[in-house]
Amino acid sequence: MDNLGFLHGGNIYEVRRKYKGEIIDFSANINPLGLSKKAKEVILKNLDKISYYPDPKAETLIRKIAQYWGISEESILLGNGSVNLIYLITFAYRPKTALIPEPTFSEYERASKNSGS
Repeated sequence: MDNLGFLHGGNIYEVRRKYKGEIIDFSANINPLGLSKKAKEVILKNLDKISYYPDPKAETLIRKIAQYWGISEESILLGNGSVNLIYLITFAYRPKTALIPEPTFSEYERASKNSGS
């Protein structure tokens, strides 16, 4: 089965091998303008910290988000992108059924099936 259309984030390299001509990748949420000047400055300023693993509980980040928004730290859920959060939420709630309108992001169905829905 050709799975080019069903991979999260697509596989631009496989698509380029299969099809000739210009490829515009809409399969992932990537900024077509590239890295912002401000983000680049912050990264370069903190480059010496790249050898350290981040806090696995992200306690400082959670505390700062809670303070900024005036909410409790317990109400904040952080993840490694939207896919990670979709899976965390579906595994936490384990819904018996799920209504997923289409067309939509394919990970909703995958996460629901993997959580037992």
